[in-house]
Amino acid sequence: MARYTARDNNSENGVEGEDVLINRYNLCDEEHSPSFDYKEVLVFISDWIWFVSVISSLLYSTIGIVLAYVVLKDASNHGHPVHAFAGNFMMNLIGMKYGDIINNLTIFYVNLIAAFMNTLYVLTFHKYAQDQWTEIYMPMGYAIAVIFISFVYAHTEDPGKIKSRFGLLMVTLYIMYMSMPLLQLPEAIFTKDVTFISYPMNLMGFLMSFFWLLYAVVLENQYLTAANLVGLLITGVQLLVCVSLGIADTKLRT
Repeated sequence: MARYTARDNNSENGVEGEDVLINRYNLCDEEHSPSFDYKEVLVFISDWIWFVSVISSLLYSTIGIVLAYVVLKDASNHGHPVHAFAGNFMMNLIGMKYGDIINNLTIFYVNLIAAFMNTLYVLTFHKYAQDQWTEIYMPMGYAIAVIFISFVYAHTEDPGKIKSRFGLLMVTLYIMYMSMPLLQLPEAIFTKDVTFISYPMNLMGFLMSFFWLLYAVVLENQYLTAANLVGLLITGVQLLVCVSLGIADTKLRT
């Protein structure tokens, strides 16, 4: 299949190769177990899971077009910093590196396209920024610093341990990045002001995390599973707050 490439069967690192996935298809035909195995069902529909995961990622990366259009139309970014785009760009580059490490072309190219889209959004905001240092350079500087350190680590780590350790690093950074909006939830609940929450981005992020969680289960990759499970929970909590306090009061913001 085009979405998989030949890779080592490294079960202790939570990564398996195409040959294992094919064998599991064969096992479904050869072995008839009376017990229900949800993993066999996911493997059976893995083509659809892969397709929907890719589409949901591409749709999520295009949400910023709405913001970019508003910025271009008003010739101003209205003082909004590019924290979301900078964070997405950071995770996209780290996701690309992880896809390269485990030889998964789907993960690599999906993150490559998303990184390109986020770069365009940052450039659009940069052109019309009111305070370029605070709104653009600082958040992007932090993101690039984390990317640089992560890439240096990847090139210096033991090749036999890089899959598991870089996967753990990716999950840790993703949890930290996704958890940042939760720091504002107590105040939002108290004041009933949820303008900092982007309902469309969280809804699309929730769906994307759900489909990528299924894809991670098919791959039996514990790091992708953990990352997308966290993403599913965090976006779900924010959606619940939006629904509870009123979706009409939310705005599409970075």
